Amino acid sequence: MHMGKKTNKIKKQHYVPRVYLKHFCERNRTINVFDKNRVEKFKANINDVACKNYFYDVDSNISEDEQIFEKKLSEFESLYEHELKNLFKNLDEYVLKMDKKNLLKQNFKLPDKTKEYLAIFFLIQNFRTIIVRKTLMQISKHMYDKIEEFTGEKPDFDIDNNEVKKSHIKLIFGKLYPLVIYLQKQQWFILVNDTERPFYTSDNPAILDREFCKKDGRGKGILSYGMNFYLPIALRHASRLFLAFV
Repeated sequence: MHMGKKTNKIKKQHYVPRVYLKHFCERNRTINVFDKNRVEKFKANINDVACKNYFYDVDSNISEDEQIFEKKLSEFESLYEHELKNLFKNLDEYVLKMDKKNLLKQNFKLPDKTKEYLAIFFLIQNFRTIIVRKTLMQISKHMYDKIEEFTGEKPDFDIDNNEVKKSHIKLIFGKLYPLVIYLQKQQWFILVNDTERPFYTSDNPAILDREFCKKDGRGKGILSYGMNFYLPIALRHASRLFLAFV
């Protein structure tokens, strides 16, 4: 199957989904953006940020539909959005009732289903970013260069962007559930933001904090002992808001 001309296809494909970004908008689906490379700030519609043209499309024998992975992600994002609405509603009710003088003595119970969807979202988001795609491309190029260095000849294959895409997609849709179960077993916290300063997010919002990892566990990634996981989930909300930590 050749990808060729694309008609009636989804062109802009987000590596940070709009169902997530919209909770950091102020109005009209507009988000404040800071570009670290150009050191400038501007406003943009969430349709136009954290996306690349045909980012997940692959030339593959797996399916006649080269956009199958984009559609799979969209299906999950709809389920995530529904669960997030329920979470916001429950948090609103909870914050209205809570005693702000005794915050440490109170406990908000996260439903198991909410934990599951937040954990899946966190893991997919951790793997789907453009940073991971670029890293895979760099690894492929490094291997190509090393082969040429040791043999003195250029390898008889090219670094195929389509193959890098396939590797990236396998990583995104890999063995998620053992990791989901692992995250669900961790201690979870919801932070209530009672300040005038809102939360913010980035193009790599699923944060892995290795500060408390033991030295011998730093190379184990998500399963490293002492790893902390952070995910901002909203700019502000009726209760003035929160950040989910796992």
